[in-house]
Amino acid sequence: MTFTPNTPILYYDPKSREKWRDRRFFLYPAWMYRVVAPRTSYNKLNILEKAVLGLANAGVQSAEQIGKHLEIHQDLATLILSELSDRNLINNYGIPTEHGKQLLRDEIFTTEEPVAGYIFQDVWTNELMPRFIDTEERADSRLNSSGFPELNLGDVGQPNYQPLVMPKVRDLIPQTPNSKDILKAVRSHSKALGKLGSNISDLDDDDMPEESLHDSQILSLKRISFIEEEPTAIWLATFLYLPNDDPDWLVCDPFGLGDSPWLRKAINKQFEKDNFRELQKRILGMSESRDDQGTLSKLMEMYRSDAEQRVEFKLTMAIRRYDDIYASLVRMESDRAQIKALDAAKQQDPLIESCLIQCQKVGEQIFKYISPKYSPNNEWRQLSNNDKNGNRKFINDLAKQLGFTVPLPATLTDVKQGKVRNAAEYGSQSLRPHILAALLATRIFADHPLRNLAKKHPDILSKLDQLATLRDSSSHASTRASPNLTEVDRCIETVYYLVSNILHLSYSPD
Repeated sequence: MTFTPNTPILYYDPKSREKWRDRRFFLYPAWMYRVVAPRTSYNKLNILEKAVLGLANAGVQSAEQIGKHLEIHQDLATLILSELSDRNLINNYGIPTEHGKQLLRDEIFTTEEPVAGYIFQDVWTNELMPRFIDTEERADSRLNSSGFPELNLGDVGQPNYQPLVMPKVRDLIPQTPNSKDILKAVRSHSKALGKLGSNISDLDDDDMPEESLHDSQILSLKRISFIEEEPTAIWLATFLYLPNDDPDWLVCDPFGLGDSPWLRKAINKQFEKDNFRELQKRILGMSESRDDQGTLSKLMEMYRSDAEQRVEFKLTMAIRRYDDIYASLVRMESDRAQIKALDAAKQQDPLIESCLIQCQKVGEQIFKYISPKYSPNNEWRQLSNNDKNGNRKFINDLAKQLGFTVPLPATLTDVKQGKVRNAAEYGSQSLRPHILAALLATRIFADHPLRNLAKKHPDILSKLDQLATLRDSSSHASTRASPNLTEVDRCIETVYYLVSNILHLSYSPD
């Protein structure tokens, strides 16, 4: 038989035990047989519990008597009675409850109910999977444009198709399983269900020990029969995944019983035989992706740490007193370091934009910082709503009087009165309105920091305006060429001049 994309796919809603970071759906090939087999139940009682409950049901309810009958210490009998009571299997008088009696009956008659169902055989090893399923659940799937199957996890209104990794399986001949193997698979499935119901985390022990098939169950073997002798080739759809907190991959039981150690073992065997090459590549891809994430996090942490050191070296540790300004400066330096680490201009563009945004943000933060102490009040009224030339003359005259280089760029002097007012009264707006609001405030305060700044850096207002221009061109469609690293370096230097002078910090350039 050959497995193809048109081979039926079964899907039993596999569920992972852990939260996953990444996952890949895949198909595992199997022969499916329809059989009648005695349904067994998971043994919910150990030998002593079962014996104590049986004695209690027979009227032997004291720990002393139970200890003598079972030849165990009275304290152990007392402990077992206490545990049975905690599980509501006996009452306060040591008499089995209805639940206890029912459990005792189930323990005695574990193999009495023959039912029809499906067993599944690994096509590569001919071993039966430890599962016995009542129904055949066909997956909602389709073939994509390349002819490969996809699994729909959504509904009719909102389909959500997931690609399925499909191994090549050709020219394999099924080997009919014997009754003993079928009973073993049925019992293992019941055992797994019992563990799942008891919230027992370790479902690894899916295989039933050989000695469990004792003589009393030979009758059960005789009651196993095939409804169809010939198996059906099917794909089982499930997924493997990387847990959030674990670098190793896990795989889900295709029948919805959580993680599946037995399927992981089976997949690893096929990796060794190169039968699952594509899936192995996907796993490696997931791991590498995870490694990349870890490496990227470490790299970003390194950039941030180096940026902090650079900022503190240039402006001394005192800059840490200004939390918001310090954070923006660190981000600015981190962006610049990453720009320098990249060769391709196209790769640099997003970081250049980010760096210039941080530069402008620092400028705005500085002016907002001094605004409460040096409020421009109503000085914005000195500007006209409709006299652009008048505003240019007024602003240039004021700047020249302070010692700044004039003429100032028109992009600065032509800022509308309303924006300057908003910057002065509400602290809103971008860098240019804040510059003008501060400039107007110098008319009120003789000790305004801009007066001292003009003496040391007379061209700084024009440079701040240039920063705003570059920031705009990096963020918006523009006929101007994208800013380069040299221009970014100049903007950063301007920012340091502004910060060090306004905050009275010493500045050590590179």
